[in-house]
Amino acid sequence: MDALGYYNTTKYVISDIKFSELYDRWSEEHFQNIVPSAVRTWKSDYNHSTPLHNMKMSDIWNNLQFPFVDMVLIGIYTGFRPQELAILELDNVDLDNQTIKGGIKTKEKSR
Repeated sequence: MDALGYYNTTKYVISDIKFSELYDRWSEEHFQNIVPSAVRTWKSDYNHSTPLHNMKMSDIWNNLQFPFVDMVLIGIYTGFRPQELAILELDNVDLDNQTIKGGIKTKEKSR
């Protein structure tokens, strides 16, 4: 489940929680449904984001100058994996319809 989906079902205020809290809430459920190698990948990615861990989500939005913060935010709100964002082509971003086509597991995945 991605963070935006969780927000839509629980209505907690995402801007008021720390990045680490969001990750903990998300990973608790998500890690139950993926293979161990994927869990290791997510944990490794998370460990590379240490400067963000104690920041509230609203503060992260205000610090886009940090490397890869934009990718972190897009990943949180779309559910895309880091490697999916890294290979995303601009032709697959439709701002008018607010969709992004991509993903590794399927050819025509929209989020």
